[in-house]
Amino acid sequence: MSLFSYLDPAPEAKKKVPASEVKSVYTKNQISVFFAIYLGYAGFYIVRNIVKVAQKDIIAEYGISKTELGGLLAMFGVAYGLSKFLMGVISDKSNPRYYVATGLIGSAVLTLLLGTTRNLFVMGFLMCILALFQGMGAPAAHKVISSWWHARQRGTVLSVWNTSHNIGGSVVAPLVVFATSVGGTLAWAEHFPKISLFPIFAIPAVVSLILGVIIILLGRDRPTSVGLPSIEDFSGISDGQKSKDAISADGELVELTSMQIFVKYILKSKYCWFLFFANAGVYLARYGISDWIPLYLEEGKGFDADFAKYCYSFFELSAIPITILLGLASDRLFKSKRAIIGVGLGILNVLLIFGYIYAKDTWLIITIICLFGATVYGSQMLTATLTMELVPKFAVGALTGFIALAAYLIGEVCAGIVVPLLVGDEDNPNWTIAFTFVGVAAILSVIFFFLLMAAEKHKDSFAAGTAKAVDYDGTDDDDDEEEAPKKAPAKKATASSSAKKSSTSSSAKKAPAKKSGGLKK
Repeated sequence: MSLFSYLDPAPEAKKKVPASEVKSVYTKNQISVFFAIYLGYAGFYIVRNIVKVAQKDIIAEYGISKTELGGLLAMFGVAYGLSKFLMGVISDKSNPRYYVATGLIGSAVLTLLLGTTRNLFVMGFLMCILALFQGMGAPAAHKVISSWWHARQRGTVLSVWNTSHNIGGSVVAPLVVFATSVGGTLAWAEHFPKISLFPIFAIPAVVSLILGVIIILLGRDRPTSVGLPSIEDFSGISDGQKSKDAISADGELVELTSMQIFVKYILKSKYCWFLFFANAGVYLARYGISDWIPLYLEEGKGFDADFAKYCYSFFELSAIPITILLGLASDRLFKSKRAIIGVGLGILNVLLIFGYIYAKDTWLIITIICLFGATVYGSQMLTATLTMELVPKFAVGALTGFIALAAYLIGEVCAGIVVPLLVGDEDNPNWTIAFTFVGVAAILSVIFFFLLMAAEKHKDSFAAGTAKAVDYDGTDDDDDEEEAPKKAPAKKATASSSAKKSSTSSSAKKAPAKKSGGLKK
């Protein structure tokens, strides 16, 4: 037994739930697993955003510049993007219950360690390891949603789950302010000057440790592991996938390695590449604004330091109602077509970014921050939902990881490095040119959402509730070349079998005539 065998997928349950109890047990488990991934992913964001929210304190205490702080965030972004890709591929063959919990508990421990050093290089190293554990969250959570809810529910379910980002992100500012004021930086520094910011890291870390335990208590693997039918059998709604269950399926799909699945169903799909670049634009817009909210509002708009931190919470919380409404609309009004909404939201993102640059009135600025939080998180929710509809369930984690490369290697790296470089001189910062760059990225996301609109016309390329098996290789062909040999034998027939078929056919044609003999044209 290996050290990580506990992460292996749970086996098929030998004892099945009685048919009369399936509905109630299914509902109970859906509620349980949803709370597990919701609270769990909020915990991931609590520890992830500490450096962003406490950036002014870190700059002052550690004596580092904006560029160095941006470098730390960019380093984390690169490591997180790579981790999310790697962990996403691995998550497809894991038990999400323990997989997500391991990522969150590991993240909490690394966050505690971050609070014990002032060395920039040590912080960078710890943040890279932290990123490794952080990458275990979203892909496995997406896998849970695709296993427990059918295609016509996922836009709604994922939009609600997506607000866990906002809950987690919004909690950070109050925790940081609390840690600073109650036993915080100044009082703590008298006795422990070398780790003066430890409370700012420790309090969020403890909260996340508790949430990690909750994941273990509430989480489950897929329905068949607890004696329930698959979501397709339970709902009667097919995903249009070649395999209903990657664990118990027969044939080629279960024999494919993680890398073979990635190459066949993701790298060869033009639609997955469209999603990759759309996601890059969305995340650059998101992080290009959100990473610098506290600092920009204080330096560029003259806000009070603590109020500027709370504005980050406003950005996060404002997304919750709109994201949920967008998820409902994409399921009900737009019949699971997400890209058209992405185009509209992308245009709004562009307008709000430029409004953010030139607005001077305090309440107008706050309104723009709130609206932008809603539209950019709505865009992110749509890209996340599309990961479940461009590929079969057994490749959802891999696609989630793939588009994460765009999100973090392009989006967060540019937000962490390019934006502060464009801001320039500490004494005379040029935020206008930096945020204009962010606005251009938002325009690019609109273009790729528009291309995904065209892709959605080919319904056989998506798994959005269709009943027939489809290709996922990004082409419009009905049949894969590799399926041709399977069809060839069906064309071969002996003379006798042909005769039998002819005789049967003739009999079949005569039968109706006898029944309707009294009827004339």
